[in-house]
Amino acid sequence: MTTREHLEFYARAKGISTIEQNVNLVMARTGIKSYENRLAYKLSGGNKRKLSLAIALLGRLTFFFRVPKRVH
Repeated sequence: MTTREHLEFYARAKGISTIEQNVNLVMARTGIKSYENRLAYKLSGGNKRKLSLAIALLGRLTFFFRVPKRVH
């Protein structure tokens, strides 16, 4: 499974209703967005830890990770 697939799987398992939004936000904030299509078993040790952190944060701390709205 890819990094994104792992996150989507765990988001479903946790019952998160806004899966796409949560996955994108957590990937961006943990720094694994560029690895979203890479197979998880091929990630470096550090990026595997980031993936584990992202899974733990899914649906829990999105309040702290909110992207500020742009003021035009």
